[in-house]
Amino acid sequence: MNVMQLEVPMVCGKAEVDKFEQIVAVNGILFWHFTYHIMSGLLKFSVNCILERGQANKFEAGAAQ
Repeated sequence: MNVMQLEVPMVCGKAEVDKFEQIVAVNGILFWHFTYHIMSGLLKFSVNCILERGQANKFEAGAAQ
């Protein structure tokens, strides 16, 4: 990040750099926000599947007896 901050101002003005950094920050936040939601959703889904499978196995074991 420091290397970019040194090189970018030579190419364009300070306002563009600030705008660029703002866009990067917002995109980073959105990326992690969505990643978190997707991962927690997958985790809940897989836990539910495991629990349901466990219940089904118990039920089948009970029925077999």
